[in-house]
Amino acid sequence: MSSEQPLYVSKPHQLSWNQEYRIYQDRIELRAKILFCTLRIPLEKIIEIVVRPKPVKADLFRRFVETWWSYNNDRASFAQHVYLHRKGWPPRIRFVPEDPNTFVAKCKELLAQSSQP
Repeated sequence: MSSEQPLYVSKPHQLSWNQEYRIYQDRIELRAKILFCTLRIPLEKIIEIVVRPKPVKADLFRRFVETWWSYNNDRASFAQHVYLHRKGWPPRIRFVPEDPNTFVAKCKELLAQSSQP
């Protein structure tokens, strides 16, 4: 990708395994420690992005696919996190940016802009 500046950077912290998550004008970038790569997710591939609460036992019965069949990029199983459903592999990703609400709000703002003619 180009050397453009990110619009938003989630600073590394303990729950993110000291990873940065970045939002650009046309994509999101997640450094995936387990997959040993950087996931570059174009905005047009995002189906859903929301903030989810810390998983609880009830999640075994509710949202089974979303909660348990997702790629956890960090310690998303232990905190409020971002749930991202996209076209491509892995289709469901959970991760913990520094401020999940701000991260999702910025993404939704860009998604709304990109869907306007």
